[in-house]
Amino acid sequence: MGNKEVALRLFGELDKKNPAIFEELCVEDARIHMPGRLEPYTVGEIVESVSMSYDALPDYKHTVEDVISDGDKVVVRCTDRATHTGALMGIPPTGNKLEYGEIVIIHFTDGKIMEIWVQEDDLWMMQQLGMDLVPKESGN
Repeated sequence: MGNKEVALRLFGELDKKNPAIFEELCVEDARIHMPGRLEPYTVGEIVESVSMSYDALPDYKHTVEDVISDGDKVVVRCTDRATHTGALMGIPPTGNKLEYGEIVIIHFTDGKIMEIWVQEDDLWMMQQLGMDLVPKESGN
C-alpha cells in the first residue's frame, strides 16, 4: 500500500469511528500537530482526543476534495461535516450543523506515518457553534 492509500485509509477509518487506526498506521513516536496546541500530540493522546470528539460530534465525516502525493509527503484537503450533539471543549450541545475546511500534511517513513500537520478553520467552526469573537479588554 502506497503513502496516498495509507492517508486515505486513515480518513476512511476515522469516518468509521476508529481512532485506534493511528496506532496501526503511525510509528510509535509519531507527532500530530493540531491548531491551538503548542506541543504535538502523541499517538495515544490523539486516539484519546479523537475518541472524545466522537461523543460531541457522532456523525463527523470527511469529504476528501484533493489528495497530492510527493515523495514521503501526502497532502489531503477535505471538508469536515458534523452535528454538535454533545459537549465540545466546554461548549454545551447546540444541535448546530458544522461544515469547515481542513488541510492535512502527512509525512511518512517506510510506509508508516511519522508526522501529521493539521490546519483547519477553527474560527469558522466556533462561529457555527454560536461563539462570538470578542477582543480582550486592554490592560491599559
